Amino acid sequence: MDKSKAKSNNYRLTTNLINQNLEVNDFKKHTSNISVRTLQITLNNSFKEHLSLMRVPLKRLPEIPWESSDIKAYLEETTFLFVLFKEDGLNNRLHDVIKWKMDELTLNTYCKEVYDFAANLVSENRLELVATKKGVVNNLPSSSFNGIAHFRPKAQSANDKETLLNGQRITKQGFWLNSDFLYQLLIGKQFF
Repeated sequence: MDKSKAKSNNYRLTTNLINQNLEVNDFKKHTSNISVRTLQITLNNSFKEHLSLMRVPLKRLPEIPWESSDIKAYLEETTFLFVLFKEDGLNNRLHDVIKWKMDELTLNTYCKEVYDFAANLVSENRLELVATKKGVVNNLPSSSFNGIAHFRPKAQSANDKETLLNGQRITKQGFWLNSDFLYQLLIGKQFF
């Protein structure tokens, strides 16, 4: 099964499970700050993808401190309901459902570190964009930065860009949680 089909099937199954077990209005009333996310465990025992959280306008980073940022508020207020599916060769099977809320150390140390590093790059005009054969690469915090979170494109297409204050144009970026961090947290039960 191709990746997009498996992902949409997992989401559809999750939605059906929720709808069958709860009245929709009751679910919405009690879950205003719950984000239901599906994650796919591969045959190699890892998650297929990093977890996309939200788009973060880079040009606004220098003027909004971490403490006032939308991403901090989102992570502080949101409880995630992870619905885990595992590949078994031919199909995806429901593996587990785990409720999780980010702890203060991860939020205000590791996620803040990623946000502040990116804000400093933009404010000090040190954001580098380098054209390669595979596309444009940058020096924003990547998945290897601290093992927890990173920036990466979160756009409708490669042409969906924002213009920074210095005139640079960059594909719109988002804040993501690393797949390895989530795997260790949810499957390895190693809490940071």
